[in-house]
Amino acid sequence: MMPATANPYYFQGPIKEPARFFGRRQELQTTFEAVYEAASLWLVGERKCGKTSFLYRILDHEVQAEHLPADHPLLFVYIDCRSGIETSRQLFREAFRLVMAQEPSFRFEPTRELDSFQIQDYLYRLAPKRLVLLLDNFDYTVASEHFLLDDHDFLKSVTSRSNVSIVAVTRPMGTKSEIETSPFFASLLRDDFGAFTHEEFEKFIQVTSTQSGVQLEDYREKILDLAGYFPYFVQLACSLYFEAITGQRFGQVDKHTAIRQEFTAQVQNDFALMWQDLNPDEREALRVLTEQGRVRETLHVRRLRARGYIVEDKLFSSVFRDFVLQQRVGSEPATG
Repeated sequence: MMPATANPYYFQGPIKEPARFFGRRQELQTTFEAVYEAASLWLVGERKCGKTSFLYRILDHEVQAEHLPADHPLLFVYIDCRSGIETSRQLFREAFRLVMAQEPSFRFEPTRELDSFQIQDYLYRLAPKRLVLLLDNFDYTVASEHFLLDDHDFLKSVTSRSNVSIVAVTRPMGTKSEIETSPFFASLLRDDFGAFTHEEFEKFIQVTSTQSGVQLEDYREKILDLAGYFPYFVQLACSLYFEAITGQRFGQVDKHTAIRQEFTAQVQNDFALMWQDLNPDEREALRVLTEQGRVRETLHVRRLRARGYIVEDKLFSSVFRDFVLQQRVGSEPATG
């Protein structure tokens, strides 16, 4: 048993401490280059792949200094759209409220109602600063019955003509009609935000093992078997192995069995939500691969590979494989 030390693995929420963030260098470069050139982006990622942590990384001033000129005019504002943002007007009202905290000279009455002309007027008042809205969970706003085609039209107009860029972050939204017909989404540069690459995973294990003094490199295959390359699941699996190795949990029982049981218990609700996000063809492909060990290479299968669900011709996690085996055609897993 090793002496107790602080657990460096974090899975209770988005990562806000720069030292805990790993990977995503290409995604960061793409995002900063786009907004610096006044473009807007749509980042599409699975649950538990670190989308919110990525947005917090963009807010970090040291990261901005790595990717932008020292005299850049960009003003970054983060908004979680689960906070009741249901229209484009509400979106900008919240944005201007947050801008006041960064720009003391900017004046705005947060309770006032806004029309499109007033919004553009406030954006012009920010000059020479240019607003960059980091919209987390934007799919919640799009799904609102109050978010209308006029809102899509206005966002396209304001991002093309005013000094504002938008980084809209969502889960995959399939072929929902409001996306297929949206002039706003059609105007965005799309970037799919997936799981860790193998190199990012290896670096994560190596660096955190060195920092903590608890070597997990000998357990990398066990961790991969549980978590695949999804950052949240990797953090969880590493945390459980860390606690087992340092004697903080699981006592004298077989640690691999105990860790698998605990990991399984903690991820069931997450797997159920991920399953619900998949379309019927994707679910069927995962069932076939699980039951038969192979599946025909279709567009749906290629997308599942790109999104991290299939790794080296098998499901990303043996625990997720067990979950899929429990699902029946036409049934929905319970969440809670």
